[in-house]
Amino acid sequence: MIPPPPLIPIPQARQPFDPSWPVHSLGKMDVPCPDCGALHWMAERLSKSSNINPRFGMCCYQGKIKLAPLHNLPPELDTLFRDQTPQAKGFRENIRRYNNALAMTSLGCKVDESVNRGNGPYVFKVQGRLSHLAGSLLPQEGESPVYAQLYIYDPAEALDHRMRHDANQGLDR
Repeated sequence: MIPPPPLIPIPQARQPFDPSWPVHSLGKMDVPCPDCGALHWMAERLSKSSNINPRFGMCCYQGKIKLAPLHNLPPELDTLFRDQTPQAKGFRENIRRYNNALAMTSLGCKVDESVNRGNGPYVFKVQGRLSHLAGSLLPQEGESPVYAQLYIYDPAEALDHRMRHDANQGLDR
């Protein structure tokens, strides 16, 4: 009989989360970069800058990189992200489901769930390759359209197809 292989200790980074670990806090992330406005922790300031006039190098390379300002969200989306109405709260609670309902492709991969044991935050770890499944432009005979196929339909008809999908049950039309 062949002896079992020796147990290999689990690396520290893969150990399950233990709530008894000491907590390290950098405080609030509320110090704006004077060049681009990105928020930082004070501990991220450049060593040659002061607490009174902190400078940062990780966001815009001290003003050397300039990005165009973001456009404002359409009012309908802004309301869903900021309001405290039941509809807005439901949107935020189900935001991944809404995103999936409107996806043009499907993610294909083997997810390694072994890192999600315990009480720590969820980790999305892919084992092997990652692909996007787009499928054909037209659905097979007798099949419901999915992903990019839905963008060919009239929007109202596409919405009907999405709402009939099991994964979208309970979402606000």
